[in-house]
Amino acid sequence: MAFFLLMWLLGATNEKQRKAIADYFSPTLVQFKQNSAGSNGPFGGSSLTSLRAFVEHLAVERGPRTAMVHTGWFFSLIFLNNNLHYAHHEAPAVSWFRLPALAQELDADNATAGAAGVYRGYANIARRFLFRPFGHPVHPISATIDA
Repeated sequence: MAFFLLMWLLGATNEKQRKAIADYFSPTLVQFKQNSAGSNGPFGGSSLTSLRAFVEHLAVERGPRTAMVHTGWFFSLIFLNNNLHYAHHEAPAVSWFRLPALAQELDADNATAGAAGVYRGYANIARRFLFRPFGHPVHPISATIDA
């Protein structure tokens, strides 16, 4: 959806209008990144979010790349059930509050168990991945992609 909006903006605006749109967003994003407690601050918020995104989109050779993270009501609400990532990717248009039922209907745990994985909360992910090296610097399926 965002891609089509971008394409429409590129086609419907002139150079001066595109510059004005870019200037509107650029200072806000730069200032946010510099002042964010998670970027280089003491709390490491961006690191935890990146860990979450990486695990939920884990590069695997076979099976779905999206994981399932079973967590309590707090993180389910904060992430709008996006922690049930396999269900979210299988039906992106489904409302957030319907994802738990969809995950059960799709048998998402069995679908992801042998691939990206099923995790018992974000603490489990942090214990498993946060302070240990994992994965490969080169994408594991990059050899199959022609340059």
